[in-house]
Amino acid sequence: MNESDLLRPTHSFSKKGIYTISAIFQKGVITATLTKTISIIGPPVVTTPTDISTCDKNKTFDFNNLKDNEILNGLPAGDYEISYYSSHNEANKKINSLSSTYKPTNANEIIYVRIQRKEKSICYVIKNFKITLLSAPTANVIDDIPSCDFNEDGFSSFDLSNIENDITGNQINIITTFFDSNKNSIPTPLPLNYRN
Repeated sequence: MNESDLLRPTHSFSKKGIYTISAIFQKGVITATLTKTISIIGPPVVTTPTDISTCDKNKTFDFNNLKDNEILNGLPAGDYEISYYSSHNEANKKINSLSSTYKPTNANEIIYVRIQRKEKSICYVIKNFKITLLSAPTANVIDDIPSCDFNEDGFSSFDLSNIENDITGNQINIITTFFDSNKNSIPTPLPLNYRN
């Protein structure tokens, strides 16, 4: 039990919970007691959203549909209000939230998310994630690969070992997938001796 004779006492609660506080007033022989129950709650415990990367420079995002469930990670959605901002300051002040559909304007943007309980909304937390607009890869045009079908059976062997580099050039972090005319995947790295 904590007691104080100060005119304006303060107390720091060490953990969340419901507490009863009392103030005893005394004037002469008259004593009165004021009792109040207070709830100490912490900010929501949520998941930090994952970053987004896209090559589509015209992509618009509906953050509520895309990120809310990820952030709440099983918490009841009806108990929380989630809003998105372009700066930490705006999220902290809860001003200028982003529209429900958002189109990035820069190659790298940080989006700030304010998550607060609908009841007792004084408690909130701010998380962030990054949107990165990647440059789309370019595929170099390559010439057809001629081959002579000596036995005229419609099949021949081809050296495909340099094709991937011919198509992608010096681009990095590119995943190239190849298919034959029957839409069957050809494993990479491409073989030196591929038979159609």
